[in-house]
Amino acid sequence: HYTIDNYRSLINDETAWNDRQEEKREQLKLEYEHSCAELAALQKSYKQVEDQLKHLLKQREDYLTEIDQLNDQSYRVTIERIKLDLQVQTLREEIPFLNDIHAHLISEFEQLKPTNGIDTQLFYRQELEKAIRDIRRDFETLHNAQRKEMEEYYNVKIEEIQNDAKKLVPLQSRQDELLKMTEQIKAAKFELTDSQKLLASEKEKYRDLQDRLSRLEEDYTSVRDQRNDAQDAINKDLALAQERIQQLTGEIDTILRSNITLESEINVYRRLLDSETNRIAQQPVEPVLPVEPAPPSFGSEFGKVFNKKIKKGPIAIKDCAPDGKCITLENSSGDKDVDVSNWTLKRRVEGFAELSYTIPYGLVMKHGSELKIYARSAHNAHHRPPSQVVNDKLDSWGMGTECETKLFNEQGEEKASHSQKIVFGPESSRNTH
Repeated sequence: HYTIDNYRSLINDETAWNDRQEEKREQLKLEYEHSCAELAALQKSYKQVEDQLKHLLKQREDYLTEIDQLNDQSYRVTIERIKLDLQVQTLREEIPFLNDIHAHLISEFEQLKPTNGIDTQLFYRQELEKAIRDIRRDFETLHNAQRKEMEEYYNVKIEEIQNDAKKLVPLQSRQDELLKMTEQIKAAKFELTDSQKLLASEKEKYRDLQDRLSRLEEDYTSVRDQRNDAQDAINKDLALAQERIQQLTGEIDTILRSNITLESEINVYRRLLDSETNRIAQQPVEPVLPVEPAPPSFGSEFGKVFNKKIKKGPIAIKDCAPDGKCITLENSSGDKDVDVSNWTLKRRVEGFAELSYTIPYGLVMKHGSELKIYARSAHNAHHRPPSQVVNDKLDSWGMGTECETKLFNEQGEEKASHSQKIVFGPESSRNTH
């Protein structure tokens, strides 16, 4: 029973709390509805104010348009008034002119009047005065009528402007703006005057600079002519010096090629001498008869050239000249052309560094054709692709007893090789048998 009473009290507290929360929700709901009504009213008032603002802006634009129209009308009226003032001034200037004409006519009539009879001077004077009075009366009548019309027109326009000015904002601010604009115009005029003076001074400076520039151009022309003459003399001296250098370079190249050839021949003869010395040392001693010595010869009598060729495709190294002047490639294919662009030819001679040459781009070897690659010093070296090319970087492919030449394609794969060996002395005799 005690637990039931506790639960009942808790239920009562919970019910009371729910009732209070319900009252709060109702109150908040009422406040929310009131806020929504106020928001709707504010939105409506904002829309009305926005419409009023648009209307006022439109009225303002209309008023500004009317003011511009009135300014245009005032400007046109001012122009017309100036024209009328000019006409009045013209008429006022015509009156003295007519008076002068009248005086001139009177003087002529006085010269032509007879000695007796009617006083013509008095007659014509009266007539002219009468005509002048009529002209002046007509002019004053016309002037008064025009003036009256202009005064009435100006009065009407002034009344319209006053009525519009009563409706619009007072024009004091506009007058202030006009005064400011007038002051700005005056200031701009002063600035324009100063700018014109500055422009005149700058023009004078510009003319002085032009004169100075013309003098400098004349000096520059004379100096340039002198320099050109000196340059021509220097160029002539340089041309002569270059010709002399080319001659000396050719002589040096010839000497170097001769030196290389001589060194190769010396190496060959040294090996030949060593082989002959060894052969004589191995043979039995015989009595030496006094025979006249014969000069040693280089060729098949004392040595023989052995070639070994390997190819991995249609392109092969056909021949390598023993004197190092030319290397010959051949395409042994019967129907296939091969592009040997950027292929590399490498040659190693015993006792020397490896030599390398890259075949020019775009060179294609036809089937069954040959390609001769000459050294620079070869007497029949001519660059005539695709049958002949010249290695401008080497004077000789090298000379020696053992030479190895290899051909690589653009990917670095070995496509052909050529081994050459020169054998001297008894070994060559055994190989020949």
